[in-house]
Amino acid sequence: MYNILIEERAILEIDLASEYYASLPVNSKKIIADFLNEINQKINFLKINPNFQIKIKNYRSIPLRKFPFIIFFLVDESSKTVRILSIFNTHQNTNKYPQASTSSQ
Repeated sequence: MYNILIEERAILEIDLASEYYASLPVNSKKIIADFLNEINQKINFLKINPNFQIKIKNYRSIPLRKFPFIIFFLVDESSKTVRILSIFNTHQNTNKYPQASTSSQ
């Protein structure tokens, strides 16, 4: 099983998305709960199977099913760690993808 490290950027993106969903007039509490639940499901999946095969640039990604977000991450096999870089809103410009440092690959 792999350890999960969540970068500050990813935490901020989760907070921003939650704030957006909270601003919706219809059933926002359920939407937020569903959003956070899906993120937790993907993180739990990555603990067991971090070698998910979608690769963009020099990092991996896994899409959420119900929400327009992609989780970008790096896998460090030597320390058995998954470093989550971003919970990226797919409505953004792809030029805003997270920048992975070469020392963590």
